[in-house]
Amino acid sequence: MNNKHWIGNIGVQVVIAMFLGAAVGWWLGEDASMFAPLGTIFIHLIKMLVIPLVLVAIISGAASLGDTPSAGKIGLGTFGFFIVTSGIAVTLALVLGNLFQPGKGVDFTAHSMTDLMEVTKEQGDLPGVMDTFIGMIPTNVFESLTGGNILQILVFSIFFGIALTKVKGDGAKPILGALNAITEAMVWMINCVMLVAPIGVFGLMADSVG
Repeated sequence: MNNKHWIGNIGVQVVIAMFLGAAVGWWLGEDASMFAPLGTIFIHLIKMLVIPLVLVAIISGAASLGDTPSAGKIGLGTFGFFIVTSGIAVTLALVLGNLFQPGKGVDFTAHSMTDLMEVTKEQGDLPGVMDTFIGMIPTNVFESLTGGNILQILVFSIFFGIALTKVKGDGAKPILGALNAITEAMVWMINCVMLVAPIGVFGLMADSVG
């Protein structure tokens, strides 16, 4: 079975699992929470693999393009893509928020206005454009990895990947070989996790609807 057929089959199974999970959640009600661990395990598996895969794949890709004239264009294009998609995501969230007004009708009498203001203060002000660009540069890459800051990981990975191409001699070849091997291993792990995606989606939908 080729990759397209495999991905298509998984997609169909996930859609079926969504409807089946919604039906089971509606039928069982709150008792459907028994399926919540299935979704939680699936989410944890995805989180376990995403950050290492992004780190290794971007470093490997940047290293393979580091000596070509298109490297700079691809780097700028990548950042542009993230900025544009982030803008679309924010716009979509604002439109849907105004349309559906989530939280409308919720009783906040149990919380004083002081408590609500304190929570808002803890969240901080929205960063400006320059602050956003500055925030893309990690001060501690390990903190970025543990915090899942994709933009900071992206900046470091591209920078490090290009730096590997500047190493004189064959010193970087063992590292590049290891990165490629790790990438292949991570992709295999992702494929294994995707095999249980329908089960995880079923658990998430059943618990949410229930």
